[in-house]
Amino acid sequence: MAGIFYLSSQPVLPTPVSLLRINDKMLHAIVYAGLSLLVLRACRRENMRYAAYIAIMTTIVYGVTDEIHQSFVPGRVMDAWDGVADAVGSLVVLIRHRL
Repeated sequence: MAGIFYLSSQPVLPTPVSLLRINDKMLHAIVYAGLSLLVLRACRRENMRYAAYIAIMTTIVYGVTDEIHQSFVPGRVMDAWDGVADAVGSLVVLIRHRL
């Protein structure tokens, strides 16, 4: 989450991220899939369905707050489609784990 916040705070993304020739939405999905996986693994001791619920809610809420945060950064804009890509990335992890 700290890494996402750091990158979202930049008016222009750092060169290594800019050099990746990946669609912006795909990059959002990949990053939030990783975040969802980390949250899912952190909650693994609990019931897996409960852990999945926590993972999806955490990543979606964080994605929304990240987009709001970007609206205050000069040179960045809030984009609802980025939020959708965030949610899709999170859901892919949960589907992959059959939850």
